[in-house]
Amino acid sequence: MIKKIRRSAYTGLIGSVAIALAAICFCLFCQYRFYMTDEKQFNIFMIIGVVLSVLDITAILMVVRKSIPRLRQTDSLDQKLSQYASLISSMYYGTLFVVLIVSTIVVISNNTRIIMLILLTVLMLFLLFPNMYKIKADLGLNDEQMKGLFGNDYIPDNRDEE
Repeated sequence: MIKKIRRSAYTGLIGSVAIALAAICFCLFCQYRFYMTDEKQFNIFMIIGVVLSVLDITAILMVVRKSIPRLRQTDSLDQKLSQYASLISSMYYGTLFVVLIVSTIVVISNNTRIIMLILLTVLMLFLLFPNMYKIKADLGLNDEQMKGLFGNDYIPDNRDEE
């Protein structure tokens, strides 16, 4: 289950970074550009990109705020991990899809003002990346459970014993 969490997080994160970098490089370095002649279409694309990015960031924050405490309440470790894996995969793949759409809007409309929202969305993925200590905090696991999941890679915090 840990491999599924890592795989979906890495896929979403690396894919989002690659798509965002490709859109930025296309806008900055490519000699071919798309220009929209209609100002209304340009504004509509900008509004759609902004709304998608803001909705994705808001959804991520709301889901993390509401579902993480519910995951801690779950009794079984297997249930916690499976629900956490589905939560991580939905967040990361959903954000990958939003970054793809907004980057496409940036390339089609040559509207570089939306790039900052793409970068903010990708930053959210970096902040929520599930390493082993974040998984421990998110799921409320103890040291024995963490040793069972990660083996010798997990180093327990012994400051309480001193």
